[in-house]
Amino acid sequence: MRIRFSLRSEVAVSFFAAFLVLVAIGVASYYSFSGLLKTQEWVTHTQEDLHLLNRLLSEIEIAGSEQRLYLITGQERYIDSYSEYRQRALTTLKRINSLLAPPDIGQQQITMLEPFIIERFKIADLLIKIRKKDGFLAAQKIIKTGRTDGITELIRDYIEKIKSEQRKSLAVRVAIARKSAEKMSSAITAAIVSALIFLSLAAWIIYQDLNERLRLEDERARFFRISVDLFCVVNFDGLFEQVNPAWEKTLGYAPVELISRPILDLFHPDDRTAAMREIERLTLGFTITDFEARTLCKDGSFRYLRWNAVASLPERVIYASARDITEQKRLIRMKDEVIAMATHEMRNPLTAIHASLSVLMEEVKQSLKPTAEKLLSIAYQSSSHLIELVNDFLDIQKLEYGRMEFHIHPLPLEPLLKKAVDLNSAYAQKNGVSFHIRGFIPPVTVNVDEGRFLQVMANLLTNAVKYSSQGNPIQIASSQWDDFVRISVIDSGRGIPEEFQSRIFEKFAQAEGSKQGTGLGLSISKAIVEKMGGNIGFNTHQGRGTEFFFDLPVVPKSELPKKTSSSTT
Repeated sequence: MRIRFSLRSEVAVSFFAAFLVLVAIGVASYYSFSGLLKTQEWVTHTQEDLHLLNRLLSEIEIAGSEQRLYLITGQERYIDSYSEYRQRALTTLKRINSLLAPPDIGQQQITMLEPFIIERFKIADLLIKIRKKDGFLAAQKIIKTGRTDGITELIRDYIEKIKSEQRKSLAVRVAIARKSAEKMSSAITAAIVSALIFLSLAAWIIYQDLNERLRLEDERARFFRISVDLFCVVNFDGLFEQVNPAWEKTLGYAPVELISRPILDLFHPDDRTAAMREIERLTLGFTITDFEARTLCKDGSFRYLRWNAVASLPERVIYASARDITEQKRLIRMKDEVIAMATHEMRNPLTAIHASLSVLMEEVKQSLKPTAEKLLSIAYQSSSHLIELVNDFLDIQKLEYGRMEFHIHPLPLEPLLKKAVDLNSAYAQKNGVSFHIRGFIPPVTVNVDEGRFLQVMANLLTNAVKYSSQGNPIQIASSQWDDFVRISVIDSGRGIPEEFQSRIFEKFAQAEGSKQGTGLGLSISKAIVEKMGGNIGFNTHQGRGTEFFFDLPVVPKSELPKKTSSSTT
């Protein structure tokens, strides 16, 4: 059976084989280069030896010439010149000795040559001394013996012999290095051909894969063109880079009209801040799903689009798709308006029924039989629950369609918290619990609608009462951090089940086994807090209770209205 390897495996094997060949080439080149470097070093060393030998011979001959000039003329300046070249020759000899270590050719000859050079200079020194003391004729007798010329010739012969051997050795080493380089060149050429074969194989595999990718890209491009959904590519600067034809069909914009245009320009002014926040989250690597916003059409109207998007951080672009849900929104709104109208119409008779039942509970409760009293109590509680449900439903409708009125102005926090506790204390006492304001209330001012603030507090406090055991106080805490103040309501109940935590702020969301309620209170509270510029959240621990909190921006003291005093005349 034929085994089919993946593209990545095939390319990896080809590249790995080419890599191994290249590594072998590198290793071989390294050793070859090292050999050439050593040969070059030896050549340089030999050339320096030859140069020093020539210089030594030249310095000995110049020293001898200066010595003879002194013997002939008796002028002292020739002694100074002789002494200089004598010292140079000895220094050069010492340098040659240091370069020609025992393995080097010529070291033995230099060792044998050194005594003759020293002897030559001793004779020269002796002649100079005799010339100074006894005159030219006395020195001439020693010169006529021919001893100095014989030593000089011997020195010259030794040096020439050493130079000859150095040149022969140099020629041999150069020939060996050249032959080694030729062999290595052939090996490297063969290795390069092998590497090219492997790389060609990898290129062919990649070429086949690119053809397949191009085919898939072409299919995606066709899908991009014919899709009814609006597709676009937006860079991290918020500018369109690519759009599909659906934009023109849905919103009226030709693709050329959108390229390089800021995407935020198309959002409704009321949705633009939320859209900007979602784009910022995308640039941080988050994924956006089911974000709904009104989008500007070319004719000036707006249509509702539901967005899904993901960002590519390396490319610094956002890939987004949007679906027109305007008709869907219209139908939902029609349904909600019908329900809202019916709910509104129910509120007045429900209020009358509830009031009547309340009067009956007060006036005739004592004269009723137990069964009738129980039925009356059930009816009263049911009417209370229905009124709460109707009011919550109407509030959520107003919030969703922007019809809820907010009268926001600066108010000190402490009186608001105390008022919220006072308004809900009776309900707490009825259920056997109490409220306790914990610690110090920061002396800050917040921009809120007083009624809506108290509505949020009522929702959180009554929720805490429902889930607290009798006798356990409910804590109300507040603290300031940076430019925000946090208000917390802390109960000692059983905590929020983990599977319910992600849905807790959704409409009609209720945990399993919860006590009464409409499931709308927290959703309404979240919307109200956000309308007042804050946010809401919770911390919970199974079996130890839950803390619901909301944060509101603090009004800077510089923005508070100044107190003025007035006088009457």
